[in-house]
Amino acid sequence: MGLSYIWKGESSLVDIKNRARQILNCSQSLIIYRDLRQLSLWQTMEQLLKDIISTEFSPSHWLENYYELLHLLFCDKPAVKDTNLTWGGWVLEKVLSSENLFSLLCERQADNIESEMSRAVEHDLACIAEIANIPWKELVNSIAEDGQIYHAFKPLGFDSPTAWNDIVKQKGLAGWNVKALASYYRRYGAGIFSKYLGFYWNGSSLVGIENIDPITLDQLVGYDMQKQILMENTEKFVKGYPANNVLLYGDKGTGKSSM
Repeated sequence: MGLSYIWKGESSLVDIKNRARQILNCSQSLIIYRDLRQLSLWQTMEQLLKDIISTEFSPSHWLENYYELLHLLFCDKPAVKDTNLTWGGWVLEKVLSSENLFSLLCERQADNIESEMSRAVEHDLACIAEIANIPWKELVNSIAEDGQIYHAFKPLGFDSPTAWNDIVKQKGLAGWNVKALASYYRRYGAGIFSKYLGFYWNGSSLVGIENIDPITLDQLVGYDMQKQILMENTEKFVKGYPANNVLLYGDKGTGKSSM
């Protein structure tokens, strides 16, 4: 069955194919953020776009892959914490947690990014914005017009997508540009460090803790002098000033780990 059966009118067929090809090209041309293409959900997205372009397009097969994309989106718990399930929100989460040449460099020296890398990142950001704005609602509604296909499930976030710039602002970025992203990585880190506030060592690597105990220093009573010394030394350390190694000792349950 050809696409002309699904999208009414020859111009609509050409437009939808061209749009799918444009977005697929954006994904395939990523440079710095090429690691995103290794994600299972990302690969499912690319396959959906390839199927639209294909001359052997099958509505039922396309919807099956679409349901697979939704399944993977629901299963990706760290990226599904908002009220609405949105494709753009998931894409941004993966960008912010990506460990690549740019994000790792920004952790150390965000104000010293060479011009060629900045150009590559600018290229990727333009491509990612296109990918984040895939018109899922229009695609699903068009394909589901076939009366023989079961009613397509459309999450709320896909029906009423939040504007990309609003999603970016909600995540605390000043804008969708190299400077704003570099500032974010410098403040929050990249990879696992951007996802979690607490970690534990499993014997071979760090594992993130989703829900940490929100202990604050004011809850540790009777250690004012020790707290002051620890805070002053830590502040010097994070500012790059000379600081001492720290050894906390005392009886079990006296607050060493909490401090």
